[in-house]
Amino acid sequence: MRNTDKYKLPNTDWAATGQFQELTIPYWFSSLARERGESLRIRDIVRVRGSHKKYWLVGIYPEVGSVDVMEVGGLDFLNLPWRSVRPWSHKVIRSKTVIQAVGNWFFGRSRVYLLSEPDRMLKQRKIHWDRQTCDVEDEDGNVFYDVSWDDLEFWDDVEYHLPDEPN
Repeated sequence: MRNTDKYKLPNTDWAATGQFQELTIPYWFSSLARERGESLRIRDIVRVRGSHKKYWLVGIYPEVGSVDVMEVGGLDFLNLPWRSVRPWSHKVIRSKTVIQAVGNWFFGRSRVYLLSEPDRMLKQRKIHWDRQTCDVEDEDGNVFYDVSWDDLEFWDDVEYHLPDEPN
């Protein structure tokens, strides 16, 4: 089920009179999200659509479908449609699995060598991200399992710059 699915406003403390029963609401404010412990509440940190800043959720107005937010460290309130906010920490494409898949594609089958044997070329077979090791294979097809990254170096020169280094 997608997080953007809409649900009918339940007869809760927000709508005790029942007059707003037909109002559709975003998932993050729905009864299903509350049941799962995923609903947004006042004082949660949220992301506002179109912005990379962090905001505090300071008011929820289901009668009109809006929320008040305040930028973390700021003093001004913004009143926005409640469809414009999401939890700050919801999972996005930058997940660990995606990063590892890109790393496997980029570094997989790289030529490497053991620091203790710099003249012997090996080829990576599998990367174990959680253990910071990889399985490597020599020219004869012998496989060495769980070789620490600290004991390996790339065979080919790799040119890189850290973010704080000048180019």
